[in-house]
Amino acid sequence: MKYFLTEKQFNLTLKSFINERNENNMFNDLVKIRADLILVAQKIYNEWEQDNEGYDELYGTGGICDEIADAMCDVVHGKTDYNCFTLYNEFDCHTSIYVYDIEKKLLYNVDIPPYIYESGIAYTWKKLKDVNFIVDHVAITEQDYDDYLDENGEVIDSF
Repeated sequence: MKYFLTEKQFNLTLKSFINERNENNMFNDLVKIRADLILVAQKIYNEWEQDNEGYDELYGTGGICDEIADAMCDVVHGKTDYNCFTLYNEFDCHTSIYVYDIEKKLLYNVDIPPYIYESGIAYTWKKLKDVNFIVDHVAITEQDYDDYLDENGEVIDSF
């Protein structure tokens, strides 16, 4: 059986198909800036200098996840129209970023996991040697918007 569409029906069908495929432009936008995210992370990593005992003048014996998260949020603010905040997860002893769209009520955790560039636990981390970040190191995971943000787009204080 063959179906014939008018030009108007075809255009509406095509528009609907494109909208469905691009329904989540936010995810695609975040994928597009992964190279920028790893560049700022690489710069921070390259400048991180620990002595033989794991001490750095700036970070002490701690890691660089806070600094990387702050720099990644700066990239998000500079390259997109989305909002961004950093959040420390006490269970992972790690800070990552959360990128959100207030209008669409979408939220993503964007992270370079710490085991890519450091080893340790709590507040004692050692730099892994010769790390070169690649875009595949950037994890983008959708989160439940209402778990982190209130109706005004403000971070819920319980974190």
